[in-house]
Amino acid sequence: MLYVVASPIGNLEDMTFRSIRILNEVDIIFCEDTRVTKTLLSHYNISKPLIRYIDDHRHNFYLEKLLSGDIALISDAGTPLLSDPGYKLINLARENDIPVISIPGASALMASISISGKQLNEFVFDGFFPRTNKDQLILLSKLNLRKEDTFVFESPKRISNTINLLKEKLKDRNIILFHELTKFHEKVISFNLNEIDTATIPNIGEFVILISGENSKNELFDEDFDKYVKVELEYMIQNGVSLKNATKIISEIFDLPRKDIYNIWIEK
Repeated sequence: MLYVVASPIGNLEDMTFRSIRILNEVDIIFCEDTRVTKTLLSHYNISKPLIRYIDDHRHNFYLEKLLSGDIALISDAGTPLLSDPGYKLINLARENDIPVISIPGASALMASISISGKQLNEFVFDGFFPRTNKDQLILLSKLNLRKEDTFVFESPKRISNTINLLKEKLKDRNIILFHELTKFHEKVISFNLNEIDTATIPNIGEFVILISGENSKNELFDEDFDKYVKVELEYMIQNGVSLKNATKIISEIFDLPRKDIYNIWIEK
């Protein structure tokens, strides 16, 4: 068996009775960081061989271990496979007829939804906020149009920069920050991008960001797509993106030929 085991997102007591039992029973534990997992196992007096699972193409090695006995896959924090490479291990197990069993538990995303105070029948989860300039511009352009609320993860070192990017691009939009969930200093911080001073945001601890959907411009974009494209292209070019790459980004967002986007630009 391959057991996919949720780990604590902050408080070590986030573990379920079942997850503790499974970790006691398996032969090997695959983890992201052996130091983090050792701390968790020590808290529950569990001693098991640990193997760091990273996306390094050690196909035969991992398959040998999967075939040797029962395995647990555990993340550093929360439910595995949200923004980590573990899905390749799942596929490797299934390709070799090894059953994959979910051991659910803590999830920063679901915890945030549960205390958001919003009726979220539909939402988008975009993983960690992008690191590269191009990917940031792509996501920001999507957020400028997206009707659904969006969740992203962010680190303490990058949170102020990310909020500033959202302020610059989205301007009047409501945000909820979920900070240090299930830990002693857990906070939920709600604000409008027009009002927040990023100097007041803590620079330690992990964040989940909830970005409210865009409602005020939906009809405008339906009626004047060309205007939207020109505004987006100009924004990207002002931020150092070449016209060639900017038209490519917009074409990727809307699945349109790049030539069509370029033609809109030259008609300005």
